[in-house]
Amino acid sequence: MRVATKRGTTVFSNCGYANNNCYHKCFCSALLPPALDDKASNLATMSQKYKKDAHYLNLSSSYAKIAAIVVIVIVFLLFVRYWVF
Repeated sequence: MRVATKRGTTVFSNCGYANNNCYHKCFCSALLPPALDDKASNLATMSQKYKKDAHYLNLSSSYAKIAAIVVIVIVFLLFVRYWVF
């Protein structure tokens, strides 16, 4: 599991050694260029925005479906009231 410690650095949290004393540094820490860090940050922001937009769209779609069902039920009840009886 990766944990970001500071800008441009990623450290694996399952390593039992401190970063300076670790003998397998190639697996414990990896330097990321700032451009990749910025892209990851932008991607996370876009993902949150997409999730919020999808939630709003699903909510409005649900409201539209409920309204359509209510209209159909009312029309059916009016049909039964005035044309059947």
